[in-house]
Amino acid sequence: MPQRTLLLELKNDLIFDSTQSTKLVLWNQTQDCCSWDGVECDGAGHVISLQLDEEGISGGIHNSSSLSGLGYLEKLNLAYNEFEGQIPGGILSLKDLTHLNLSYAGFGGQMLLQNLTELRELYLDGVDISAQGSEWCQAISSSLPELRILSLQWCSLSGPLHPSLSKLHFLSVVQLDGNSISSAVPNFFANFSYLTTLALIELDLRNNKLEGKFPTLHFSSIVVLDLSSNRLEGQIPESFFTLESLDTLDLSHNFFNGTVELEKFQRLSNLTVLDLSYNNLSVDTSITNTSLSTFPQLFMLALASCNLQNFSDLQNLHNLGFLDLSNNRITGEVPNWIWEIGNGALRSLNLSLNLLVGLQKPYHIPNRFDVLDLHSNLLQVIDFSCNNFQGEIPDAIGDLRSLYTLNISHNTFTGTIPKALGKLTQLESLDLSTNQLIGEIPQELTRLTFLEALNLSNNQLIGPIPNGPQFRTFSTDSFKGNTGLCDFPLNISCRHTGKIDNVPPSNPYRKDEAINWDYVSVAVGYVVGLGSISGCFSFVEASDTSSMIN
Repeated sequence: MPQRTLLLELKNDLIFDSTQSTKLVLWNQTQDCCSWDGVECDGAGHVISLQLDEEGISGGIHNSSSLSGLGYLEKLNLAYNEFEGQIPGGILSLKDLTHLNLSYAGFGGQMLLQNLTELRELYLDGVDISAQGSEWCQAISSSLPELRILSLQWCSLSGPLHPSLSKLHFLSVVQLDGNSISSAVPNFFANFSYLTTLALIELDLRNNKLEGKFPTLHFSSIVVLDLSSNRLEGQIPESFFTLESLDTLDLSHNFFNGTVELEKFQRLSNLTVLDLSYNNLSVDTSITNTSLSTFPQLFMLALASCNLQNFSDLQNLHNLGFLDLSNNRITGEVPNWIWEIGNGALRSLNLSLNLLVGLQKPYHIPNRFDVLDLHSNLLQVIDFSCNNFQGEIPDAIGDLRSLYTLNISHNTFTGTIPKALGKLTQLESLDLSTNQLIGEIPQELTRLTFLEALNLSNNQLIGPIPNGPQFRTFSTDSFKGNTGLCDFPLNISCRHTGKIDNVPPSNPYRKDEAINWDYVSVAVGYVVGLGSISGCFSFVEASDTSSMIN
């Protein structure tokens, strides 16, 4: 049967949403099927690749005989659709298949993989297999001898991992994260010395329940090793420091313990990502011989909750873009050299949950940061003046109960002054001047009985100035540049001007997320104790702000 006829029959058999489809919906009688989107043919006109991912397909495939008629098919991708039931039996007849992707397609049940002996790449992420280790391991190892890539993420698999997997001599990528493989890490993952052809390029076992000590690794070709979010314990294996090809090492959220010298990772000259966060480790960042310039490729360094007590010398990490030293016991001031890490590459800096008291002077905070987080330190003064912040001031700023000084002047904030500022009862100085704030001055600000300095000038505020003990001490300079304000201390009566009724309706779009501060949360959090952050900085605005307040 002609290939185009088979494909059109398959299209007619499938139940799909034509509003979501970008490929099937365009298949027709008038064009050569080899030119259709999602179809690839060989030189003889045989269909060898069918890419129908994200087509809104919900059924019809189990009753279709057309798929099995595509006997030359080598690659089949049905990922991200809305099927139900078992993996279609018709796939088993595609004996030339080398690539199969059924990830997040709605399938479930047993893995029927017999006859697919040529398969090189298998992606079943999100397929509810719900199988024990011995069952799924043996099903794969006995049927797929040529397998290179195995991706079974979030498949409801359980352990233990069966030794039969060691039969997959050509396996190069293993992705099993998001399952419930609760057992000790099997030695066969490391002990492949009896095999002549093994390139274990990527080993991803994150988000499982693996426990115990990790075995010694004997191969040097591994590039990505992600063991995060397990229950692994003991010291970091010495063999990890010999993996010269390693690009990514993520050991975060485990129970590794002991003291590890950061210098030991210098041997991994290709490393771009290193995450040791949230273990029981103490990371020694002292430098004894050379600088860390032997980390020429390092882009991300995460040492959250690693019992750090001071800043290590990271000035020579020329490509560093992400640095997380949060939740440690770092004391003193933030060193001024930290702003120049990466020669301009640093975009994300998290120093929250430490014991920092301020910033070393002189300092210049560049305008390239996407994430700057210093919340929950020993800081008492916040000065965000002279920036490019946009959007509305979030109500969550009222949670900073220990603030004495808040200065966010000379930005482009819009919307109304949040009533939540009235919660900052320790506030002595408040400067919101030179923004684009509208509406009335909230009566809640009269609760700030310690307020000695107030500057709301050069906005678009209207209505009566609140009448309170502290407000009666402020001069006209605190309110100038707001032509809609009236009453004391201005020589304008709201009663005579009618401005008391000139109040804009509440902004129906006001919400905390609207502000464009994104993850920029310099000292915005539960700020207590001594110290300050001040000066006219420049920050780059970001697009989403759901995590600005921590």
